[in-house]
Amino acid sequence: MSKNFKGYMGDQIGKLGTAVGRRWKGKMVYSAYQGRVRNPRTESQRLVRARLALLSQTGSQLMPVIGVSLAAWARQRQTTELCGFVKLNYSGVAGSTADSVELNTEGIVLSRGGLRGVDFGTPVFDTPGTVQVSVADSWLGVYGTSASDTVMLAAYCPDAGTSTLSDGTARRGDSSVSLAVPSGWQGQKVHVWGFVTGASGKVSNSVYVGAGNVE
Repeated sequence: MSKNFKGYMGDQIGKLGTAVGRRWKGKMVYSAYQGRVRNPRTESQRLVRARLALLSQTGSQLMPVIGVSLAAWARQRQTTELCGFVKLNYSGVAGSTADSVELNTEGIVLSRGGLRGVDFGTPVFDTPGTVQVSVADSWLGVYGTSASDTVMLAAYCPDAGTSTLSDGTARRGDSSVSLAVPSGWQGQKVHVWGFVTGASGKVSNSVYVGAGNVE
């Protein structure tokens, strides 16, 4: 039985005949009701579930990043940023059994788009609490690029289970971009990616630029 809101033509939450209603991103969404649920738990099914669970956990830890980097990608496909992360990274999960699944951190995709990126250097961790990366070629002037495009850094600390994103002040044409990381990451290994955002939600493909220990 569904719960009705705003009158008989309003939102319907729950089972309504052969459909199930729910709210998603401010909209009403309906799906077919599945009355007979099967759970065979075959080895192949357990492997798929393990892969999805690993990606969902990692994606949740990366939400401060993918909430920005995959926002346009997800909006165009009417899905969520987390679902987009799972889809883009599913092939990057290794392991032939449910107990052996492992995600290649260096291969993680944080953004996908047609905007031209920049050439990132190697991350430097010399300054306490800061990651700095040089930009060797900004490709400024190439078709579709703009001096107002923003160069972003993203950092992920697996041991802490958290991630962070640069403040968005670096522009295409700058010689470097820096990122302040949480104090709790001191001495821990972090992985760093770079990407570029532009007007109207444009974004470049993310690039893995390296890893190191935070001072």
